[in-house]
Amino acid sequence: MKILGHLALIAASLFLSASAFATHKSWVLQHAGGQCVYDASSPETGQNGAGDYGDLFLWNSYSSSRSAECPLILANRWGSSGTSAFSPHRWAEAKSAYVHVYEGSSSQAFTCQAVARLRVLTAPGGALYFGTARSVSGLGNHTMDLISSSSWGSTLEANEQASIRSIDYQCVIPPDSAVRGYGVKVCQNWADCADFGPRDDSQENSTYVQGNGADCTSWGLPTARGADGLSINGSGSDFRTHIVCPILPPALDSYEHTGSFIKRARLYVAGGFGGFSSGPGCEVNHGCPSCYFDWEERDTGVRNASSTLTWNSAGYLELPNNSTLTMLRVPSAIALTCLGYAGQRIRGYTMEMSETRVSSGQ
Repeated sequence: MKILGHLALIAASLFLSASAFATHKSWVLQHAGGQCVYDASSPETGQNGAGDYGDLFLWNSYSSSRSAECPLILANRWGSSGTSAFSPHRWAEAKSAYVHVYEGSSSQAFTCQAVARLRVLTAPGGALYFGTARSVSGLGNHTMDLISSSSWGSTLEANEQASIRSIDYQCVIPPDSAVRGYGVKVCQNWADCADFGPRDDSQENSTYVQGNGADCTSWGLPTARGADGLSINGSGSDFRTHIVCPILPPALDSYEHTGSFIKRARLYVAGGFGGFSSGPGCEVNHGCPSCYFDWEERDTGVRNASSTLTWNSAGYLELPNNSTLTMLRVPSAIALTCLGYAGQRIRGYTMEMSETRVSSGQ
């Protein structure tokens, strides 16, 4: 599964007052639709079930509906804040859960439901519990709420305070439709957590995020994954393929925030094109893959792209002049996108991403 290699290193260094720390309510965990995977091979091509389509979203470009899994990664919550330490609850208690979708079929509904493996007294190894299936229909962008009136519904709601082993969203994607992004607002201390007080979208600090190239997806040429990332296979003088690396941001405090930023981004690559290596001058001799940040605005559906990354003599690609990228509106999904040549390898990336703190939500 493409997200298994993903490692987010969270290091909170902001000192907060004891009162601010004591009232923290929830963590919001965002995921790109490209982190979803199909349950089975593509009908026509026999592609594997990993959803290798090299896009920010998971698209269904076929004439029939397809089933997909969208894993929720619950590991990106802070375990400490300044001199105060706390242990995030290992439960499925949540205030909200959502899937941002694009519906391209006028005749079939887009359906998703939450499924969790929970450790209960009768099943110490874990048993599956299901939330109520939810649907949306009608052409265009939609946000599907999987929690209604603070409830997952069905057996998951009745057992949500049990220790969680895993949780994901199972979706049936209609033809010409896509999962754009998805997430959950996990309660920190109390059941049915509520966040009161004014919104605060200030980005007060940053934290490191790291990813392995093996997490990336592709289309255009065969690829191979390994401990050193994703390699592009093929032959010829101008064989290129699209590579997309969905980015899993740090947990957001209490709600999805505006004004998030990325800085000190570094993309590590190897190999070259036409005998040239990914090194000094690779922009001129075409030895560099052409890479940029790609993100979609949640509310408008607008796709955005950063400037193309440039080579740094220290051995990586970075934003021009090591600049900072700011996303003014709430993103539904974020990724690094590359056009790479056969023989090149995307090893991985590191960056700093904004860390949000809400005084009324802490």
